Amino acid sequence: MKKALCASTVESVYSNGQTNIEVDQDTIITPLAKDLIEEYGLNVKIIEPKKKKDASSKNISEELIVSIIKKILKDSLNNRYVMKLDSNGLKVVDGSSIQFTDIPNCTNGGSGQYCSIFFGNSNKSKFGLVRLNHTELTKTIGNDTYLYISKGALDISINENSCVSKEGDIIFIPKRANVTVKALKDVELVYSLTE
Repeated sequence: MKKALCASTVESVYSNGQTNIEVDQDTIITPLAKDLIEEYGLNVKIIEPKKKKDASSKNISEELIVSIIKKILKDSLNNRYVMKLDSNGLKVVDGSSIQFTDIPNCTNGGSGQYCSIFFGNSNKSKFGLVRLNHTELTKTIGNDTYLYISKGALDISINENSCVSKEGDIIFIPKRANVTVKALKDVELVYSLTE
């Protein structure tokens, strides 16, 4: 769209004590504005249009990455970590940034913490980390869930069936199952579920 530089703009520039007027190459200068520019001895500078950034560029600036990370963190209040992204879709959670939240209702004087991590994929799968310390928890599971025990051992009861699972074991818990877990020692596990 073309712009016009008219006499009133030139008079305004002159009355404000300015000596330069910047216009882009598509600006139309009216005949009266040209006369006033010459009369007042003003300089007209034609500025180059800003180049549009190539949206398909694979070079993503650090500022863009930071703004994306801030948006993700703002939109997902449960996310308590920093995720690094690149233009190829790689997502890396900075392990030193993970902050755990206390699990309520831990028994036997024990404790538990968790961190849910959401990668923003369309199937709404969640991934998270859990730490348990000499405690017992009972919960009805709302989604199909997989657990991977990365440290320690769990005594796990699902709908009255019980077993002890150790480091390296993978456990599947079907949705709507009533589960009780007892941390026999310090336990760390990874969970994955699909909403």
